[in-house]
Amino acid sequence: MTTEIFIYEDDRSDAMALSNTIETVAQNRQITVHVTTFNHSNDLLQATETHEPDLLFLDIDAGKNEPDGISLAKQIRTWSADIPIVFVTCMQEWALLGYEVQALHYLIKPATVQEMEVCFNRLEKLTGHRLKKQPSISIISDYKTLEIPIATIQYAEVKGNTVTIHLPGRSIPSNTSMTSLEQQVGDALLRCHRSYLINPKFVKHIDGNDFVLATGERIPIRINGRKSTIAQYHDWIMQHMGNAED
Repeated sequence: MTTEIFIYEDDRSDAMALSNTIETVAQNRQITVHVTTFNHSNDLLQATETHEPDLLFLDIDAGKNEPDGISLAKQIRTWSADIPIVFVTCMQEWALLGYEVQALHYLIKPATVQEMEVCFNRLEKLTGHRLKKQPSISIISDYKTLEIPIATIQYAEVKGNTVTIHLPGRSIPSNTSMTSLEQQVGDALLRCHRSYLINPKFVKHIDGNDFVLATGERIPIRINGRKSTIAQYHDWIMQHMGNAED
């Protein structure tokens, strides 16, 4: 499940800074966001009318060649009273104009992570719009409890009493049993081998008795039950392909 966020900002560095802050908060909250940045008002209006975002950030002072965020908000409100709008500005006095278009919140540049957290809290509290949290598992690693979004797990392997969970660029050892991990992830991961669980979305292709990931890593497929495992993999792909845009 993905939360769609649009940003209207003529300054590319400001847009990048705002997007990075949003991504940081999303990671902290374990939610998936898709951020689209617009430099031109016509592109934003067309996209917003075609596909309403879950949250819209508008720069109030967008420069000489583009309409300001308040004007754009008024246009958007002619066809949608529901899109949560957050104004971004360099000057606090501009923020008062947001009440004319029922703005959810305003942020002073550069927005901090703490201020963005407040913005997301207001979104949930004032509009009842619950941000879509990624399903996650809870494990203990190095005496700490960690929450790991299932969608980020590439594969898990057990050696001895240690289950190692592999994420992009990171591996996490845990005392969690493979059976417990399999129960937590449900059908999101595939038990392809006695010692391995794999996330089919990270599989690039099948080579002989191995699943090959985009990283080049090879994950063995059980010999007894190989055909059944490959069939489960194909079923998983078919089932989840249709939900990829949710």
